[in-house]
Amino acid sequence: MQTSFVALWELSFERGEEEVRVIALQDIPAFEAVGEIIGPIERGRELEMRYWIARVLAQQGFIRIRDDISLQKLHEFHRKELDQPGKRLFPLPRGFFAALKRYLDGLKEGEERARAQRLAADIVNCRLRKIVALATLRKPTRMLIQAMAEEEARLYRALKNVINCFKSATLGKQLERKS
Repeated sequence: MQTSFVALWELSFERGEEEVRVIALQDIPAFEAVGEIIGPIERGRELEMRYWIARVLAQQGFIRIRDDISLQKLHEFHRKELDQPGKRLFPLPRGFFAALKRYLDGLKEGEERARAQRLAADIVNCRLRKIVALATLRKPTRMLIQAMAEEEARLYRALKNVINCFKSATLGKQLERKS
């Protein structure tokens, strides 16, 4: 189970299927990418596109990817996550974990990288503790689930399934319903 989840997680990052916000640095005529027509895009326009397309266009100087992750933002997310009561999760921006990975991968060794990695690890560990706790609840509220990032929701469903299988196997159908 763990290997397949990790493999899917890494594959989604490697393939670059997640959507990213970009800003056009110049006019871009319409073009086709794997059967999908993109553009035309006017200079200065902000839009979302798949990361693998954005990466190529950024390398050619057509666009800039707007990940909006910085050490300052990590401090802000860290504070907001720690301020959440109980099992509540602070709603992260869409694509946060992919952007976080790109940000951390792009930092050179040094003090900023070390601080960013500590903050990121603390945010992830705090959220994981809450997600595991939610997965043990019989029926958590919809609001708690909706605050999860897409990747966290997938992890939550996988954990919930494993926990329910464990409960059924150890407690039986009757006892499992009461927990």
